[in-house]
Amino acid sequence: MLILNTPRAGPGVREAPVNFLFLSPHFPPNWVHFTRALRDAGFTVLGLGDTPPGTLDPSLREALAEYVGLPDLEDYETVYRTVAWLASRFGRLDHVESFNEHWLPLEARLREDFNVPGLRPKELAIRRSKVGMKTLLDRAGLPHVPGELVTGSDALAAFARTRGFPLILKPDVGVGAFRTVRVDDEAGLRPFLEAPPEGFVVEPFVQGTIVTYDGLASRDAEPLFATTLEYGMGVMESTQERATVHFLSLPGMAADVEELGRAVVRAFDLRERFFHVEMFRDASGALEVLEVNLRPPGGFIPDMMNYTCDFDLYRLYADALRWGPTTIDYHRRHCVAHVARRRARHYRLDHEATLALLGESLVLSTEVPGVFRGAMGDDLYLFRGADPSRVREQVAMIIAEAA
Repeated sequence: MLILNTPRAGPGVREAPVNFLFLSPHFPPNWVHFTRALRDAGFTVLGLGDTPPGTLDPSLREALAEYVGLPDLEDYETVYRTVAWLASRFGRLDHVESFNEHWLPLEARLREDFNVPGLRPKELAIRRSKVGMKTLLDRAGLPHVPGELVTGSDALAAFARTRGFPLILKPDVGVGAFRTVRVDDEAGLRPFLEAPPEGFVVEPFVQGTIVTYDGLASRDAEPLFATTLEYGMGVMESTQERATVHFLSLPGMAADVEELGRAVVRAFDLRERFFHVEMFRDASGALEVLEVNLRPPGGFIPDMMNYTCDFDLYRLYADALRWGPTTIDYHRRHCVAHVARRRARHYRLDHEATLALLGESLVLSTEVPGVFRGAMGDDLYLFRGADPSRVREQVAMIIAEAA
């Protein structure tokens, strides 16, 4: 792996401190790699979280120049005073991030109040809202799953008549499949006509394969690097049907996925940010954007990206932020599988047999953190290989259930 165009300070040149405020740096646990990489790139990393300092992983605490634990990060007045104190001690803030969907609004508000570059509340609102996303995609002329905000029973009924069933109802601002409902017929729609859900959007249910475009945008709103996932099923099906979660990080990338993904990054004007773009590929092969997330893909997907490309995205991010490269030379070499089985299901292969099957292709076997288990499963296996066909065969064997 080679990073190009990274002008670093020469010998004897003293660099000004660059302060990075990391919100909730302890969660998820693998975010510790961001803190270490930022520290190693020369940042002064300041942590602000909702857990006491004594509970932090020692390697995380060691990489932080300062950490303040507050009982409630939702208490903005206390957060503001704390951040002001950190700024008075360490100097002006240069970056505020969390890489966490929940804290995106807090990031944006702090950026505005402390004059830090990056997305501000108004910019975030349109990019985080499902309706706002569709507006930006429409302006750029990009294909996307149609939908509209539920404004009342008449509009909802008209959408159903026009689009037909099944329909999807989901929060205009939300994560994954939380509170997402599939409506298959008029009887299923009737409760929502009687009490239209406030703050929801309605979309047609799209049958197809979910693929993604995941990576990091440069200062010029161009992807520095990107990988792609192919889902075995949607998050909604996984969560509601309690099915075995499985998806692949692919060694190649379809040309239309890359073309559409790059266009989305430009349309959203994403700069020095991770992105996670979900798309549907329908039975005809056409692509439509489902939604755009302004953060790294969740769970262990960043680690999958590393195993796919044999690079360290945490270091790539820190170096890109510190030195501003315009080009990164990398190669998607491996097919990496993510399989998370559920303990309530009975599989043909037990844990030991699964480990024996995977052998040297296994790169990680661990329990999924509790907060993610509803959507992501219980026991995780990450494994890789050069031949996607062989990896798919291994996935099929691992998810096969006992008769």
